[in-house]
Amino acid sequence: METKNSNRNGKTPGFIFVTGTVHKPKLELYWSTRGIFQNPIFPQRMFRNRFKLIQSYLHFNDNNAAGTNEDRLYKIRTILDIAVNNFRTNYIKGKEISLDEIMHVWRGRLRFRVYNPGKITKYGILVRMVCDSSTGYICNLQICDGKCGPLTERVGFLLEPYEGKCYHLYQDNYRIFSNLIRNSFCRFLKRKKS
Repeated sequence: METKNSNRNGKTPGFIFVTGTVHKPKLELYWSTRGIFQNPIFPQRMFRNRFKLIQSYLHFNDNNAAGTNEDRLYKIRTILDIAVNNFRTNYIKGKEISLDEIMHVWRGRLRFRVYNPGKITKYGILVRMVCDSSTGYICNLQICDGKCGPLTERVGFLLEPYEGKCYHLYQDNYRIFSNLIRNSFCRFLKRKKS
């Protein structure tokens, strides 16, 4: 039987992932004893104040490197690269993949926050991803930080691991698709000539 204090640092990332899956209006409600909000996993494993303390000091990168680094995602880049690498390697995809973008709601101050007046979610963080069409599993993703380059380059970067492997690609934007086909065909011809 584990106590609440044993291996608490190893449990924190798991708790953070669970809070993203099991949605509650406030963080404190994960430890609530009221019937409608009660979840036995959180209070059995860690005290609420301990979790909040660990979460407040949780960092993935060195803050002193901020002045020298041009990457806008430098604070989460290491953990993001590990996660994307695991997404790519630890799942066997079907032959049908989907290219799509999602806008994560963000109304705070952020340099690369996107405004799109035509969507329901007008302000947010734009993420482009390649998913398995049958399961919805994210196979590859890229957070658009405002310095990504032209759209066809960004989409080409996402699809590069799947190029030439007979995947069926589905997407909802014909203009991007036609440019991708043209660019892929040109790359194929350049390889054949050399």
